[in-house]
Amino acid sequence: MRFVALAAVVAIGSMILGCGGGGTDQTAGPLSAEVQLTPSGTGDFVLVGTTGIFFRTSPGAVDTPTLLRISRFPSPVGLVAPVPEGFGFVAAASLEPVSAPSETVTAGPVILRVPPVRPLPEGTKLLIMEASTGDRVPVFEPLADSAGRPVLGTVLHGGSVEFAAPRTGAFMAVTGE
Repeated sequence: MRFVALAAVVAIGSMILGCGGGGTDQTAGPLSAEVQLTPSGTGDFVLVGTTGIFFRTSPGAVDTPTLLRISRFPSPVGLVAPVPEGFGFVAAASLEPVSAPSETVTAGPVILRVPPVRPLPEGTKLLIMEASTGDRVPVFEPLADSAGRPVLGTVLHGGSVEFAAPRTGAFMAVTGE
């Protein structure tokens, strides 16, 4: 009888702790997995371990096989820099070379589909920011294309945020709040 009562208390406690916050742990650190990029590309989207991220590369995106660690941040915890004031955190991912120089620049982008921290309407456009490090304290700044226009991500059917990462580094999708 005591076992049944204890099991009921544990089950109720688990249900209570699991409620609120939309199912996203706002204190969780990154989820990571390693993937091999090859000069032939991936063709279709490929799931990155258990991170929930899907990625795709085109043929020629890298010149030689490159091992990357791709991480998803289910909260701002663990990011290299804080979320800039005035913006709302939606999703973040980083691409870190494992078997290549620290500043790997791909010839073509890595297309990422990252789960957001909260549901957003399909088609929502989000500003993509990149962590700038260099010789200074890291900060997130808007990512710009070759013409200097801000890069936007899109919320897809099913909820993932899709955007192109032009190189390795840390990237974040935000709303202007």
